[in-house]
Amino acid sequence: MKNNTDPHCLDPLQSRRIIRCNGFTLIELLVVIAIIAVLAAILIPAVGRVRQSAQQTQCASNLRRIGEAILMYSADHNGALPGRDSGLYGQVRADYNFESGGDQYSLVTYVLPYFEISDGEGNVEVMLCPASEEAMEAEHASYLANPSVLLANGETARPFGRDYNRAPALLLTQLANPADAVAMFDLDASIWRTLGNASPDGTPTEPVHGTTRNFLYLDGHVKAMPLDYDPRATAIQ
Repeated sequence: MKNNTDPHCLDPLQSRRIIRCNGFTLIELLVVIAIIAVLAAILIPAVGRVRQSAQQTQCASNLRRIGEAILMYSADHNGALPGRDSGLYGQVRADYNFESGGDQYSLVTYVLPYFEISDGEGNVEVMLCPASEEAMEAEHASYLANPSVLLANGETARPFGRDYNRAPALLLTQLANPADAVAMFDLDASIWRTLGNASPDGTPTEPVHGTTRNFLYLDGHVKAMPLDYDPRATAIQ
């Protein structure tokens, strides 16, 4: 009787002995697919958390660099914070026009000389939060300046002043404690509403770092705080 067995299924050590050469059964294939699905369900959220953590770390690093630049500016200008003469916008934007020399009411105009950045026209990357950029494609501000810090005399004021009424920025010596005074923080619609803005358009809808936001303080340190943290200081009565 003729043997129609595939020659590739012959035992190499015993050419006359035929060994079984079978593929996966349907049940085995379904088991493999189920295992892959379980592993994917475990790994995909983990990868997402790692990505979120990396973005928050990069955001905190950017804020620290901004804080260092603010302090260097202050040291070079007799203790004045940026915007001493004019006040600054509340939103901390990253766009800068290198040809015109920048906007006098924008923080980036004052701190740019303290960053290593080549000439060009566009956004100053250190002023951007990567998670905020990912959450919203349209151009927007990643950070918001704190509207209220406590002064040594017990009153409160905007650290960088206010552009629309030309309220000047503060001197560091006016602060009650720079380590407790928030300079700026992650901007999203939720915290903007908390601070009293009725139309928080042009910002990410949800906090971009999950259950915390990054806060830069006026001594240069950065700290992640829970979502219910209110950075505004109240005057001492």
